[in-house]
Amino acid sequence: MDNNEIAKFFAETDCKIWNNRSLRLPQIEGYFAIRDHFKQSDAPCYIQLPVGCGKTGLVGLTRSELQKGVFL
Repeated sequence: MDNNEIAKFFAETDCKIWNNRSLRLPQIEGYFAIRDHFKQSDAPCYIQLPVGCGKTGLVGLTRSELQKGVFL
């Protein structure tokens, strides 16, 4: 995929967060914490999750939703 295809993928793919059985609870809670932070501030945001709780998945979800402007 080229950069335009990747951007299109993130912009158009629907992310189901709540009641998504593929996500772990720390990922869901982390997502909503990030969303709430960016609805109030544009300051950097740091999330700490234990090993094996899905940090990579959370970053992917967050990236996709930020691309769509969901956090604004």
